[in-house]
Amino acid sequence: MNDMNQLELPFDDDRPFFELFVKNGNREFVRHVRFLRAECLNDAEDEISVVLPNYWKTMSVRPVEIEYVWLTYEDLSVSYKHCKSLLGLV
Repeated sequence: MNDMNQLELPFDDDRPFFELFVKNGNREFVRHVRFLRAECLNDAEDEISVVLPNYWKTMSVRPVEIEYVWLTYEDLSVSYKHCKSLLGLV
């Protein structure tokens, strides 16, 4: 399912990618929450804190590469399709 070579996103935005994720007590990744783009990590954290002021208690923000965003998209897409099928929403 890796069609990233054919992926045509609006790349006129050259800001890096960041991921908001749930962390454990050691600030290690537990699960994905959302992706965003910002000029730097501080800007990404500021953007998240507007929507989720206390995010830092259970979540963290980290820079990620486009390849990671794509792999996460693939995983979530497959899970979404399976959930729809299990719930009889297809």
